[in-house]
Amino acid sequence: MSTAQGINTTTRQAKLLIEGTKAIWVDHNIAAIDTYFANDFKVDGVLRGISLGPDDFREFVPVIAAIMKNIKIEPLVVTETGNWVQMLYRCTATSAIGVHPMDLTGQLCVRFEGDKIVECYDSFDYLNLFVQMKQLPEQSHELLLSGERFTAETS
Repeated sequence: MSTAQGINTTTRQAKLLIEGTKAIWVDHNIAAIDTYFANDFKVDGVLRGISLGPDDFREFVPVIAAIMKNIKIEPLVVTETGNWVQMLYRCTATSAIGVHPMDLTGQLCVRFEGDKIVECYDSFDYLNLFVQMKQLPEQSHELLLSGERFTAETS
């Protein structure tokens, strides 16, 4: 296991995960998807019950880039088991709406075949993403845990 104080990845796959994450999310390099992912990869966990294939993922990345600016990814823990690599990371950014600072965490669990990612499971703190963008109340997590229900306002 590697931790933030000295991420010392021992495999090429772990290094590829870190490099690919930076290329796609920090550098906004959509072409890097083809470099780091297999042609028929799938990403699960982004949208409930929906797997994102290559074309979906290419559309999803710019959506996030449009609402989060100055994205930085800091690997906190990287673990490896066979051809699986897991990464807990910290994501800092600025909200494109209102220019609010953002500090979030996420986890990736990916399976490699050779040097390409074929499966990716993503767990990102989307609730706090929208709280920090000021689109949800500050204490949304606590309110929801207490049984509070949010309703959409309509115009």
